[in-house]
Amino acid sequence: MTSKEWEKFYDDMERILEMTLTGPEEKKLEIMTRMIFTIVEDRFGVEKKQPKRTVYQPSRREREITNIRRELRTLANIYRRSGEEEKKGLSKIRIDLRRQLKGLRKAERIRKKKAGKEQKESSFVRNPYKFASSVLEGKRSGKLDKSREEVEAYLKETHSDDTRDKSLKRNNRIEDIPPTRNL
Repeated sequence: MTSKEWEKFYDDMERILEMTLTGPEEKKLEIMTRMIFTIVEDRFGVEKKQPKRTVYQPSRREREITNIRRELRTLANIYRRSGEEEKKGLSKIRIDLRRQLKGLRKAERIRKKKAGKEQKESSFVRNPYKFASSVLEGKRSGKLDKSREEVEAYLKETHSDDTRDKSLKRNNRIEDIPPTRNL
C-alpha cells in the first residue's frame, strides 16, 4: 500500500468518525474499532495466513548415524577391493564405527522413548478420562460379517444353561450344617 492510500484512508476515517461518534467513551471506542476494521477490510482486504510447513530436520545424533552408515558402506566397498594387510586395519575401523553407531542408536532410542513418555504424561494430565479410555479400548480390528441374529444365537448357545431351572440332586459328599444364626 502506498502512502497516498494511507493518507486517503486517514482522512476518510476522520470524517466518518466525526459524524458517527456520539455517546459515552466505551461505546465510541467499540464503534470506532468496528468501523476501522470493516473499512480496512473492504479497502485493503484480509491477508490469509498460510499454514507453516514444518520441514523435518534430523537431530544431530540422527545426522551422525546417517554419516556413520555411509562410512560403513564405503568401508565395505574398500574392504572388498583391499589386500590381506589392509583388511586387518579396515576391520578395526569397522568395529569402532559399529560401536559408535550402536551407542548413538541406543541414545536416540532412549530419547524417543522419553519424549513419548512425556507426551503420554501430558495427555494424561490434560484429560485423564480420555487417556484411560484410549489405553483400555485398544485398536479395533476385523470385520463382523455375521448378522445380529446369528451373533445372538451363538452367544445364547455358548453362555446359557438349558438345565438351570432343574433342581440338583442331593450330593452325599456334602454334609448338612444347620445355621448358627437365624437370618
